[in-house]
Amino acid sequence: VAMSSVSVYSQTFSLPLVNGADLEKAVELNVQMLSPVDIEQVYPSSELLRRDEETFKIEMLAAYINKKIVDDVIAGLFRAGLIVVGVESRPLALMRILREKGAGIDIEKSYLLVDIDNSGLDFLIARNGQLYFEYANQWADLMDEKGQIAEARFRDTLVSSLRQVINFHGQHWKEPLAAVILSAAAFQDQAEAAIRAASPLPVIRLSLYMGQPVSSEWL
Repeated sequence: VAMSSVSVYSQTFSLPLVNGADLEKAVELNVQMLSPVDIEQVYPSSELLRRDEETFKIEMLAAYINKKIVDDVIAGLFRAGLIVVGVESRPLALMRILREKGAGIDIEKSYLLVDIDNSGLDFLIARNGQLYFEYANQWADLMDEKGQIAEARFRDTLVSSLRQVINFHGQHWKEPLAAVILSAAAFQDQAEAAIRAASPLPVIRLSLYMGQPVSSEWL
């Protein structure tokens, strides 16, 4: 199950270069300390992003999701005859498919992935094929009183968020962004034009090595 419209809090953190039981204890302690709410209210998890032998540091990603939301989804699917073997956030699912199936992507470089789907606008920073940062805008925040989204509002929100995330990357990491990767189930042409006008970075439409064409809305 990939959670798309549900809030998943994520945070990166660094540890000294340790192994075995010491690493497990250090990760567990940091995951507990970084929880945005009482740890008993969430399902926490973590994964290794990078072991840096030069700086003697380990980079980790922690993620948290409300327990009740997950339990309700699992219970509903069980009643429908389905057994859940894994639950993850949409950004992590997108990052995995980019890392494993992305066409024309140098996984050792850094990218800004802009995902536009039925949930809204999602901006993801990918470094070495791993998720390091997410910034999202929900469609509901862009709608007027009639539930419509003006193209100008969409474009302004896309451009302002894009610039914020690019600035965030520049403040936190030395290596430059190689490109903006666009995955859009809607507003694809408008989004690409707005990104090209707002940033000198090249724009790549996300395509996958799947043996056959795959529409963005299925990603």
